[in-house]
Amino acid sequence: MKNLDDFVQNYLDNFSNQLKEMSKVKRDGYVEEIKDHLYSFVQDKREQGYTQNEIIQKLEEDFNSPEKLANEILFANNKRFSRKVKSSLILAFTLIILSLPIFVPKLGVLPLSILFFVYSFIVFTKKNISGFFVIKKNNFRIKDRNKVAKIGGIYLFIIGLVLWLDHFFASTNLFIIVIVLFLVFSFFIQKTIIEK
Repeated sequence: MKNLDDFVQNYLDNFSNQLKEMSKVKRDGYVEEIKDHLYSFVQDKREQGYTQNEIIQKLEEDFNSPEKLANEILFANNKRFSRKVKSSLILAFTLIILSLPIFVPKLGVLPLSILFFVYSFIVFTKKNISGFFVIKKNNFRIKDRNKVAKIGGIYLFIIGLVLWLDHFFASTNLFIIVIVLFLVFSFFIQKTIIEK
C-alpha cells in the first residue's frame, strides 16, 4: 500500500527536478501551484469517500506525469522567450531601416515605405494586430480580429504606397494624407469592430 503523502511529495520532487533550468523563485512558484492543486484534489476525493489507494490511482489518471507537466511549462516559457527575441529582432530591423536615409540621403522615405509594406504583410498574414494604438486601447473588445488584421494590413499598405509615391505630393500634403488615413482607420475600427 502506497502512502498518499509520500506519493504527493515524490510527485512534487520529480516535478521540481524537471524544472532545474528555471530560476529557483520561478520553480518554487510552479511547485507551490501544483502542490495546491494536488492537495485540493486529494481533499475533494477524501470528502467523496475514496481510499488512499483509490486517490493515488485517480491522481495518476487525472494528472500528467511530473515530466510531462514540466516539459509543457518549459515549452511555454521558451515560447515567451522566443517572442521577446522576435520582438527585439523586429525592433532592430525597424531601427536599421529607419536609419538608412541618414547614411544614404538619396533614399528619402523609401525605407519607411518598405517598412510599411513589410508590416502590412505581417499584419495581413500573421494576424498580428497588437501594434495598432486603437487596438491596444480596446484589446478585449475586438469583435473580429481577422477583419481588423485585413483592414489593418490594407491600411499599412496604403500608407506605404503613399510614402513610396511621395514625389507626387508636397511634404505638407503627404503629412495630411497620412493623418487622414490614420483618423479614418481609427474611426472605422472604433465604429464597426470594437464592441461597446
